[in-house]
Order: sequence, then C-alpha cells, then structure tokens
Amino acid sequence: MRETGLDYRNDHDPPLYCRGPFLQFLQLAPDQGLSFALRLLNFATRRFCEDHGLTVRIGSEARLWCGDPNVFRWHHDWPVPSGSTIHSVLMAVERWLYEKIDRGEDVDPWINRILKESESLAFAGLLFDVGKYRPELFAGVLRPLLQNWLFLDWDRQIVTLRRSGGSDPMGLWSYQPRAMIELGRAWYRMPHRQDMLLYIGGGIVETLVTNEAERPFLAQLRSGWVSDLNGEEPQEVLQLLSERLNPDNYTFETRDGKRVAATFDWSDAVKQKNHEDLQRIATDQTITSFPFQIRQFLDSDERFSQNQLPQFWEFVQGLEDVSPRLANDGDPLHHIEDLLCGAIAALVVKHHDWLTADPERMAWCRSKLESVLGQPPTPLRFDSAEADGDQKWASFAGEAGVALLARDRDDPLARRLVAASVLSFHYSTTRRTLIRASQRREQLGEDFDRMLCLALRWAGERPAHNMAQRLRSDTDAEDDHAGKEPLITEFVEARLSTVLPDILELSAQAEREMEAIRTRQFPEMARKRRRETSTHRPGSEIEILHRGRLSVDTRVLSAAFAWLDLKAARPDERAKWLGLVRKFLDITLGLIPEINDPRRQRTEDHPDEFDAWVYGVVARTIPSMTAAEGHRTLWQPILDRGPPTHQWIERFFWEWFTVGVRAAQTPERFTEIWSVMIEHALQSAAWDPATGRSYELDDAVFWLLGLGTRINKIGERPEFAAALSGVEGLLARAADRWFKKSRLVSGFLYWLMQPAAVGLLVPAIRWLAPVIPTFDSYDWRDGLEGNLIPFLRACWERKGQQISADPDLERDFRALLATVVSRGSHAAIALRDHVVGSATA
Repeated sequence: MRETGLDYRNDHDPPLYCRGPFLQFLQLAPDQGLSFALRLLNFATRRFCEDHGLTVRIGSEARLWCGDPNVFRWHHDWPVPSGSTIHSVLMAVERWLYEKIDRGEDVDPWINRILKESESLAFAGLLFDVGKYRPELFAGVLRPLLQNWLFLDWDRQIVTLRRSGGSDPMGLWSYQPRAMIELGRAWYRMPHRQDMLLYIGGGIVETLVTNEAERPFLAQLRSGWVSDLNGEEPQEVLQLLSERLNPDNYTFETRDGKRVAATFDWSDAVKQKNHEDLQRIATDQTITSFPFQIRQFLDSDERFSQNQLPQFWEFVQGLEDVSPRLANDGDPLHHIEDLLCGAIAALVVKHHDWLTADPERMAWCRSKLESVLGQPPTPLRFDSAEADGDQKWASFAGEAGVALLARDRDDPLARRLVAASVLSFHYSTTRRTLIRASQRREQLGEDFDRMLCLALRWAGERPAHNMAQRLRSDTDAEDDHAGKEPLITEFVEARLSTVLPDILELSAQAEREMEAIRTRQFPEMARKRRRETSTHRPGSEIEILHRGRLSVDTRVLSAAFAWLDLKAARPDERAKWLGLVRKFLDITLGLIPEINDPRRQRTEDHPDEFDAWVYGVVARTIPSMTAAEGHRTLWQPILDRGPPTHQWIERFFWEWFTVGVRAAQTPERFTEIWSVMIEHALQSAAWDPATGRSYELDDAVFWLLGLGTRINKIGERPEFAAALSGVEGLLARAADRWFKKSRLVSGFLYWLMQPAAVGLLVPAIRWLAPVIPTFDSYDWRDGLEGNLIPFLRACWERKGQQISADPDLERDFRALLATVVSRGSHAAIALRDHVVGSATA
C-alpha cells in the first residue's frame, strides 16, 4: 500500500527481535503489545499443535499449554515452517523484558500476565531464559513454573545441546548486512542461555538451594512432582532432578559474605546404580567403539609398540566371545565380523612382519577372513548403500586385501578380499578400497587397472542386479552374491581386462537389461516407459528439454575414482589421468540438453550427484594443469553452454569456489584462471544480455562472479586482497555489461564488504552510480537497501578522504546516498547526517 506510506512485509527471516514493529509496539504501548503477542502465539500454537500439549500447573491452577519440547524452543532455536514472524515476536518480548530488567524496572506484573494468559509452551521456554538472565526471578514470580519438572528436564537437554554446538541460529543469515549479523550473533550468544540451572553455579541452585529458608519449598516441590505421577513409577530422570534439588546432597561455603554451593554428591542409592551403569556402559563402549578406534588407527600413522602387540593379540583372540554384548534392546550397531576384520586389518596393514614371524598367527587371521568371505553377515535392518561403511567388515577386509595383494599378487585370498570390497554393498567401501589401492599402485601394477575395470563392470551390472533382487520376495538383495560371483572369479583368476570399458556402452547395456526385466515383470507398462527428450505444456509454445541419463550406477563410478587427483600423478600418468577427467566431463556434458533457441526452448532439469562429483574433479584438476595441458579445455565447454543451462554453470562454480580454491594453493593462481573465465564470458555471444532470458543470464553471472556467499569465501581471506585488486578493470567491464538487475548488484555489494575486497570499494562507486538510480520499487525487494547502506558507510569510513578529494567520485557517492535516503530509511538518514557532519568538521 505504497500510496498510504505503508510497506507490506510478509517475511521476517532470519528472525530477530528487531524484525518488524513488535519491539517498538511493546516499548510504546506495553499492555496492548503484550496482548498482541499472547493472542498471536496462543492462536498459532493451537493451530500448529492441533490443541495437543501439556497440562501445566501454575499455583493451584492446572490448564493446557499447547505444544511439545520443540515449541518450548520457538523463542530461540527451533524453527517452525513459515514461522519467522512468530519467532520475531517471541524474541521481541524477551528483549523487552531484558531491557526492563536492565533499567531496574519491576517485570513481575508482565510475567504474571504471561503465566495467567499463556496457552503456549513457547512462553515457558522464553520465561526460562528470562529467569537465567535474572535468576532471582525463580525465587519469586517464576516459582510456579518449577512445579512442572518436565520444563527443567527439557531445559537441561537444550543447554547440553547448545554447549555442544548443536544449536544454530534460525534462518538464513548469508545475505544479511554485517551490522545485522553482529546483532544476531550477540543475541544468540548471550552467555546466560548456557546456564545449567540445576548444577553448581546454576541459577536455581544459587538462588533456591543455597537459601536455607527455601528448604520447605524444595521439599514440597519434589513431593509434588511425585504426586503428579498418580502412583506411577517415577522416571529415572525425575529421580535425578529431585536429587539435584535436595540441599542435603550439597556442601556449602561462604564467599564474599554469600552462601554458595561448593560440592554436590549423589545419594548412596543413586551412586550405587551409577557405578553399576558406568561399568556396563564402559564395557559396552569398548566393544561398540572398537571399529571406530580401528578406523582411526588405520587412517593415522600410529603403530602398536612391541609391548602392545601381545596384549592386542590376546584381545583379538577373545573377540568372538563378546558377540552377545553387541546386541541390545534394539538393533546392534555392529556385527562381530566388523570387529574381527578391523582387528585383522590393523595387524595386516601395520604389523605384517609381526604376523608372519609366527605362521600360526597369520594362518588364524587368514582363516577368519576366509570364513567371513564365505559366510558374510546379514546386513543390519536399517543399513543402506549410501550409509558410511568405513567401520564395516568389508571395508576392513578390503584394506587387508590391498595390503596382502601388494605383497603377493598371486595370493587368491587377497584377490578375493579386494574384489569383494570393490563390489561392496556400501559405496564408501568401494571408495576406500580404490583409494588404498591407488596409494599402492606401483606394487599392484596392472591389477590396479583391473580393479578399476571391476568397478566399472559392477557399475554397469549393479542396477539390473538390484532391480532383479527387489522383484524377488524370497531373498534379500544384499544376501545374494550370484550376480557378483562371476566378476569376482574373473578378477581372482586375473582374466579381467585391464582396459577400461566404455561407460556409455555399459549404460546402454544396463538399460537394455533393466528394460528386459521390467518387460517380463510388467509387460502392460512397456509403452508408458518410453522416455521423451522434450515435452510441450498445453497452451505453451515453450519446448521443455530433458537431460539425458546414465543407467549405470554413478555412485559406484564416483566411489571408484575418488582417488583421481592430478597433483598425485607421476609424470608418466598425467596424460592418462587427464584423459579420465575429460572422459567424465564429456559424459556429463553429453547429458545436458542442447538448447539451440533460448527463446523457445528451456530445461527445468538440474545437475545430479554425478555431475557435482565430476565438476568437483574438474575444479580440482584445473589449477594443477600446465600451460601445455590447457585448463581452458575443461571449463570452457561448460561456460559455452551458456545461461540456458545456468543450473550446471552454478554447480561448476560451486565446486570452483570451494574445491578449486583449495587446489590452486595461491590467490594469484586462482585469480589468474578465474579472470580468464570471466573474460571468456564477456566475449561470448551466449552471455550477451541481448539474447536469451534475463533471469537465466542473471543466475549464470551471479555464480560466475562468485556472488554466492555460501561458497565464495575468498573475500574473507585477506591474502586475496592484492589478487582481487588486480582484476579491477575486468570487474568494471563485467559491471557495465551485466549489472542491470538488483539481485546481482545486491550480491556484489555484500561481497564488496569482505576484507579482501577493500581495494574495490572506490571503483565500485563509479560502476554502481549509473545503475542503482534506475531501479524501480520492485527491484529494491532483493535486499539491495540493506547492503547498499553498509557499503556506503564502509566507503566513507575507509576511503572518505579519497572520495572528498575527487569531485566526480564525491558526486557519484552522494548520488547513491541520495537515492537510498529518498526511500526514507532511518539507517540511510543517519548515514547522511554522519557524512554531512564529518564533512563539515
């Protein structure tokens, strides 16, 4: 409703107490402001929770407060869908109470109103944090909340989570002005939020437990908790909370004239139970954490000492006796085979000489590995191929197999171990096995290429194999090794080729096999399964093009070639490894729809996980290429697809600004290559604003210039300052060609505020001065104002003298300032006054 001077705001994300008019409402009209907050939260919680909640006792009254433990956290760190306004209102109430407390005003009447009128557990969580801010409130107005022991337990769990770093601010803060980020950081990190109320130093202990006069109240409180159970057996957590509110479990001392809790000790009954529980937990943890410890050991440079080896061997010999301890009330975390194979891998990989010094030791290890291969354990119920398999038997067996094969390439057990791990159910096991093999490729010789062939063949066969198993009701896919055995036998007998098969041919063969299975199972569906390369929507002239697909298991491919890093290649391997990178890139590029008429064709598809992996490999490879190898050959085909395929361009630059930065090693190397990419786009007709759809070009340019702050962290690294200043001319041309939309300008302004971009502040004034005044009211919805004001302030504070010394530059600066001031922003007006005041001074 612009004609009335009002602004429609349907969003308060990310939430904060200063979002919207709520804090001002409470400050100027507290009665009405609090009524508004109570009515809004009560209504929203009832609708959200469908009138389900907890019966809350406030004094002698008991009534329903809607919600659950998550609603209890709404005021701070538990998001609700489309609920940023709700969060902002709660934060405003909390901030308003803090301001009153800081001024020494009485907040009891306001808290009493909340306790009386609330129907939402969100207010309970809010009031608990207010009590932590001023613990004396728990001895007064907040005392009724303590009748509900669940609140204390929820708060304990929440604080434990916050202290462990498992609680994050709500909302997306990436594109917020720096000043707003600082406000949010200060709010979320207020130290009282981590107060453990029922521990020594906690607000309730120091306020109530240390006060002798409160003993009757605490005894009555604990008795009331038990009576609320209506004869049910008290939960263990309730017993422990009750113990912490018992002054008899504390010792006290006087410090600076004040009685404080010095130590806490459980009652004898609790101590005995804790001792028994700790013994049981310690034993169980030793067993269940063993695969994790072995994984860490294998991934490190550590070795057992000569004194440790006999002890470890004795422990390994008794592992099978502890298998019953792996079972628990639910599903076990590990099989005994995981522990056995892990222990054997540690000895085979790290202490092979010690094993072979006693033939019986090596014979025992080999017999156990053969036994596991012959009768592998049944997969756990909730296991999946994408889950981490690094602590499973197959992963450990693969490492042992690679170590044995590197010593004796004719060892049939080693060959079978390696093959089974490459063909593992878990992709991570395939990945780890091939990485270990790549590290020993000199000893493995052509068997390393044979392992890669094995993985590629399995990538082609696995989809049809899995489909066939899913259609059979009498077996489990992971239990059936019939499809794997021929491949394993070929590898064991060294009959498998060392020449990598063509992936596209494998894909075509896989598609034929799956289609044959589908046709046999569902013959009536054969016609409906034909995949169209393009479609037309009714009433639209736009042709929607669809990306191609690979029918091989691409997760096997990415796992099998996870080792592919040009920096690790020997001189004689570089050409071969580069050929692999180019082959993968050609495959992914061939799947992207070919858009010949951007005005009549488009795609709504996106890159998949395999595309992302390939682009990560490409981004890692580019900085490692020599001039003769030509890094342009890798990135130019991606950029030449142009804005119509901006989804793939975004994915590539996501990898370039993360993986590529690390691979470049120096800012100069990274910026040198990045500048060539920008230059190519500037000269490309495909990136011309006069052709195609503007939103596609905007997206492509946004990622080309690294304006996605979630990925582009080079601006936060001061060592990039000199390199970024060197691309000033290039960025000036980019701004002139592409900065016609506010989203790009807003993102660029935010990026300019980073430490490494300080050298571009003044030039950017000239680039943006002709553009920003042309934006209409709609354009200002992209956060432009929130980023322009901090930019202008930074320019004036850091480069004010330089701006004032150049009349043309000062004119452009003041034009930008006048534009944002004309919108009536208080922050802009304050900045104008600051500029005028400092100029006259």
